[in-house]
Amino acid sequence: MQPTLLLLQQQQQQQQQQQQQLAAHASATSNCRQHNPTHDMESQETAGRLQQQQQQQQQQQQQQQQQQQQQQQQQQQQQQQRQQEEQQLDTREATTQIAQNKQRQQQHQLQQQQHKVQQQQNQLTNCSRSSGSSSNSSSSSSNNKDGSPAKPQTAATAAAAAATAAAATTTKAAAKHAAAARKTAAAAAATAAATAATSPKPCPQQQDCLQEQHQHQQQQQQQQRQQQQQQQQRQQQQQQQQQQQQQQHLLFG
Repeated sequence: MQPTLLLLQQQQQQQQQQQQQLAAHASATSNCRQHNPTHDMESQETAGRLQQQQQQQQQQQQQQQQQQQQQQQQQQQQQQQRQQEEQQLDTREATTQIAQNKQRQQQHQLQQQQHKVQQQQNQLTNCSRSSGSSSNSSSSSSNNKDGSPAKPQTAATAAAAAATAAAATTTKAAAKHAAAARKTAAAAAATAAATAATSPKPCPQQQDCLQEQHQHQQQQQQQQRQQQQQQQQRQQQQQQQQQQQQQQHLLFG
């Protein structure tokens, strides 16, 4: 806006100088009209030329002002487009960050649940091992009813029977624990999926509302600037018309 003001000031100074020249010329011609009619005709021709020059300068000023206003409007539109693009990028980045954080939380929860399931499976294996060792010890210490040591064949058969019974019980218990662990893991996965589905997501309507508000503010600012520029143009045109009327009054009485 500063160069435009400087141009306007320079042009106004030129117009004032021309008005002073016209006034001096009019005063000189009014004195010489009675003595020399040819000089009066020449003075009228020069005055008409000066008026034409002033009109041309005024037209050039108006054209320059219109060009400057168009350039300013283009710059404002470009700035608005840049701001809108930046806002869209910011919203996209924010939504991606929120989604990534939710995914990380879900993965962490799943890892914790898997760790719990692994601990339960380890406990089951330890229980099965301890039950197997106790069954072996009890079968090795078997005796007859009268307290005498049993024969080797009967001791071996008893030990085998006890081992098979213990293995059957341990396998059943392990199967039960494994089924329970699977159920807990499935329930944990279901809860994680439910939390992910019900987790709050960024509302696109709020983002659209914010963008619309920002655009409305920018449009209002543009309208205010255009109104100011139009008022300046009207004032300049009124000043030019007044100057022309004064010049004509000075020239033609």
